[in-house]
Amino acid sequence: MNSDFLNKVRNLRIVSRLGWVSGLCLLSGPSFASVPCGDWHTAASPNPETVNRALHITGRNSNDLWLLGSAGPAYPGTAMIWQRQDTAWVTIPLPDTSPLGTLPSFNAIAQLANGDKLLGGDARTSYPVYNQPFVALWSGAEWAEVMPITLRPQDVYPYGPRGGLIADLVALDSNDIWAFGYAASMGSGGGVPMAVHFDGSGWTEFETPIVSNRTNEIIAADASGSNDIWAVGVQRDIGGAYVPYTMHWGGEMWTYHAVPNGLSGSLDAVTVISPTDAWAIGASMLIHWDGNSWQSMSLPTGASSAAIEAVAADDLWVAHMTGGYFHWDGVSWIYAPSPFTPPSGRFTQIRDFVQFGPCDIWAAGSVLALDGSAPSTTIVERLMDSTTPGDLNCDLIVNNFDIDPFVLALTDPDAYMTSYPNCDILAADVNADGVVNNFDIDPFVGLLAGE
Repeated sequence: MNSDFLNKVRNLRIVSRLGWVSGLCLLSGPSFASVPCGDWHTAASPNPETVNRALHITGRNSNDLWLLGSAGPAYPGTAMIWQRQDTAWVTIPLPDTSPLGTLPSFNAIAQLANGDKLLGGDARTSYPVYNQPFVALWSGAEWAEVMPITLRPQDVYPYGPRGGLIADLVALDSNDIWAFGYAASMGSGGGVPMAVHFDGSGWTEFETPIVSNRTNEIIAADASGSNDIWAVGVQRDIGGAYVPYTMHWGGEMWTYHAVPNGLSGSLDAVTVISPTDAWAIGASMLIHWDGNSWQSMSLPTGASSAAIEAVAADDLWVAHMTGGYFHWDGVSWIYAPSPFTPPSGRFTQIRDFVQFGPCDIWAAGSVLALDGSAPSTTIVERLMDSTTPGDLNCDLIVNNFDIDPFVLALTDPDAYMTSYPNCDILAADVNADGVVNNFDIDPFVGLLAGE
């Protein structure tokens, strides 16, 4: 570390103690406040192969993000998990599921409050199970456990075992985890909406409403709490059309709730704010739960149907297929642009959101060709305050209180991320060159001095 850098760090520490920069007293001088939720920004994303896709994003905070997706020379590629470390994406090895079967699929990922991660999927096995569902637990720095899930046997002769496919996970606590998807028939009738619960000691399959005689499938789920969980998907009678399916957990049992007449297709995402406020989205449809029933809502032209995220009743986000996002303010939809516009012949498909606060939302998905051809790339974007650079303590103001965390970000990035888990270390990249280093010191001092 060169002497010039050390002198600048020492000077910053002195500034922090005395409150002066270039003759200005920062304690009494102006600060530079930000406007919350100012802009969407395109972040770096992993693209190691010709065909790359991001399906889900989760994490504990903005410095601990995980992506579940795939990559390969051709579609569908191989399942991939990436973790954002500082400003780079690092590949996380997949868990060993070979004792359960072959050809594993990894379809869902979730975050626990203690920092552990959950990965849901299934492994191919022999008759009569065919698909063995499992949930893997990442704890510390490794996959600590792969838990097979045993479903209830058929309720008619020959009372055989059943398999299932996991599509989504809802992790409320380490002893309150739900896995959702599609399970084989109970022996008569169609497939079963799968809902299995982990109570800290084992998995239990719960009875779910079987509405149609052919298909009853859960695609996505979300919760506002242990007694307010929605799971949505699709159903179909033999020879009939696919129509949306929704079921709700109120603490005792799963109950079916019909959607408005005339809707067709599947519901692909759901977000839950409270027992009287939930939203679900599918192809050309958006529905809202008001506590009594589902109501059809207007969906802006060009909206992607794969993901939806609600911060509050008047703060809802969906993506636009040609770049940018739509925001619901409780009255109308407003377009919010992003820096990225897909090239001609391609479109953006945002598949998932994760939020760490009303002004810190991440979106992940893929940029795909309209004709399905290669290549394809992942995309990761972030809603953040437009004046975040220099705001190292995340109080939406750039002032002398940011000096010590700025110095910490320069000298010990790991300690910074531990001390400020809900802040982004890239706020120290004041010169916007993509890295945090001593070249950011003078621009940071300039921010403090109002230059």
